[in-house]
Amino acid sequence: SCDTHFEINEKILIDLKTPTMTLHDVVAIVHHARRQAGKYRYGIQFYFGANSYMSSTETREKLLAIRDELD
Repeated sequence: SCDTHFEINEKILIDLKTPTMTLHDVVAIVHHARRQAGKYRYGIQFYFGANSYMSSTETREKLLAIRDELD
């Protein structure tokens, strides 16, 4: 959750951090937004076509590793 309100279909840059890995400037598109307890919660989809960083094998592998770590 966060304090910032984004619009549906808005492209955003986010940083992702786990205990073992950090990714900066990940491009995502907001698909769902909900306000809960004074904060916003979002459903996002990574935008792999945004730039060469997002379409790189390294970025995709790191995102998969983060997903696996969170599962």
